Amino acid sequence: MEQDRNPQTVWKALDEAAKETPDGRMYIFQNEVVSFKDVDDISDRIASGLLKMGFRKGDRIGIIAYNQPEWLYTYYAAAKIGAVLVALNVRYRDTELNYMLNQSETRAVVSLAASADFDYVSFFESFRPEIPTVNDFIFIGDNVPSDSIDFKSLMETPVDYEALDRAKRDV
Repeated sequence: MEQDRNPQTVWKALDEAAKETPDGRMYIFQNEVVSFKDVDDISDRIASGLLKMGFRKGDRIGIIAYNQPEWLYTYYAAAKIGAVLVALNVRYRDTELNYMLNQSETRAVVSLAASADFDYVSFFESFRPEIPTVNDFIFIGDNVPSDSIDFKSLMETPVDYEALDRAKRDV
C-alpha cells in the first residue's frame, strides 16, 4: 500500500523527504550538495533559536538575502514555528523597507551584513528608528555588531525538541 503523500504543511514535506531520503540531494550551492536531512536539521536549530528568542506563531520575520542556503533555512525554520516570512528584495532601500517592514509589523530582520554594493549593518544602525516593530536584527556574514545576532549562532543552537514539537503542533 502506497503512503499518502499529501503533507499539510511545508515543514512536514521537508520532514518526510528527510526521513525517506535523508542523503537525497535537495539542492546544490556553490558545488556543494545539500541534503534534505541537512536542511531539516539546520532549520530545526534555527527554529529552536527563534523560539528561545521568544518568537511565536504569527510573528513576522523579514529576510534580505540572495538565493542562498540561509534564505532556505530561515524559510523552513519560520514554517516550523508558524512565523510568517516577509521576503524583501536585496535592492530595497529606505522607502521600500520602511513601507514593507512597518505595514507587515515585522518583528525581526534576517539580512546580509553586506553585499557587493551595500552595507546593511550600517544602513540598519541608522534606520532602526524608522522601523519600531523590528526588535531583532540577525545578520548573515562577517562583522556582526554586538547588539545584533550572528546567523551562525542561530545555526548552532541546540535543538529543544519539546518546544519545537509543541510549536509544530500549533502550526
